Amino acid sequence: MTNKENFKLYSKKEKITIINDFFDNHLGYRQCAKKYGISKTTLLYWVRAYRKKGKDGLESQIGKHRGPNKGRPKGTYKPRNRIEELERENLQLKIQIERLKKRISYERSWFKKGIHYYKQQEYKIIEKLSKIYSINNLCILMGVNRSGYYKWKKRKNSPSKRTVQIEKDIELIKEIHKHHPSHGYRWIRAYALRHYGVIWSNNHVHNCCKYAGIISIGKHYKYQRPGQEKEKFKNLINCTWRKLSRPLEVVVSDMTSFYAKGKYYELTFYFDAFTKKILSYKLSNRRGDTNPYFDGLKDVIKLIKKEGTQEPTILHTNQGSVYTSISYNELIKNYNIKRSMSRAGTPTDNPVNESLNGWIKEELFLDFNLGKSDNVQETIEKYVQYYNNDRPAYSLKYKTPAQFISELGF
Repeated sequence: MTNKENFKLYSKKEKITIINDFFDNHLGYRQCAKKYGISKTTLLYWVRAYRKKGKDGLESQIGKHRGPNKGRPKGTYKPRNRIEELERENLQLKIQIERLKKRISYERSWFKKGIHYYKQQEYKIIEKLSKIYSINNLCILMGVNRSGYYKWKKRKNSPSKRTVQIEKDIELIKEIHKHHPSHGYRWIRAYALRHYGVIWSNNHVHNCCKYAGIISIGKHYKYQRPGQEKEKFKNLINCTWRKLSRPLEVVVSDMTSFYAKGKYYELTFYFDAFTKKILSYKLSNRRGDTNPYFDGLKDVIKLIKKEGTQEPTILHTNQGSVYTSISYNELIKNYNIKRSMSRAGTPTDNPVNESLNGWIKEELFLDFNLGKSDNVQETIEKYVQYYNNDRPAYSLKYKTPAQFISELGF
């Protein structure tokens, strides 16, 4: 660029002379610019103006009127009259309404999704309103770079392979979440790997869930203080759950109650603490029915007989009235089964049973729609089949109980 000391204004006649020399003698831009002591950029500008408007394009624009909005600082817009001012106010109101619509549906993660997501929403508003209003005015009023808007539009019309793949992943994640809304992103990743053969990272699924607004709708429970201890049997496990090494080493049991179509039910489970498999389940629609506890225990005894293991089995429960009864414990008197109990009001002494019961109840109601089921027994049967054979378990490194048992060779 030329210094201010060497700056010179060329008249229209001088410009025409230089342009004629450029065309007549077939000079290059660099050669012609060096000959007359001007910059190559200046000569290029003159040639373009001459080709576009002829000799009139070489007239000086200094001091000439350029319209009401030209020559103003970039990013400002001044209406010409009252009508245009009213249109501008109307446009600002429409922009606020569109912004509010997009903010309401994503209010929890509006800022968490980052500036890129925010800009995409702004570009969508501009695209919607551009059918009526000028894109330039919309960009100015919304404080958005116009070139950024056009780049976004180009990417939208011809997305990259990565963008297309992410959109496909989000659709699959939405489909999984639709049928299993009680689970989070880690479980979704494991489920997709098992059933669709898709290999994702936890971070990728987490980002897709955030972008699509997918959140697990499972409940979270608060810890309650332990009650007074009235132990009939000592706690033989004593926080050694991770040291288990074989099936039927520890069996845990508990009862959970629920309502389905206004009718009361009690469901009793027996779990294998090592494989997390449901060994037995019994359903009753009578409050305080003790038969499910006894029938479930009989099923467990049959399994122990069938396996023919010589090592003892620990039966761990809470301090419920049925579990502490003489008749219940008389059933295991002639078998190699030891009794173990949690402390009173301390569910953390039996984390396997408590966590599985919580997950099962959520999945039954959220994923299997148990609350509106016409046949509760059939729904639970289907769920148990799904749980033991198709449901990835976090504690088994997202393997199913059947898969876990098969891989270990039991």
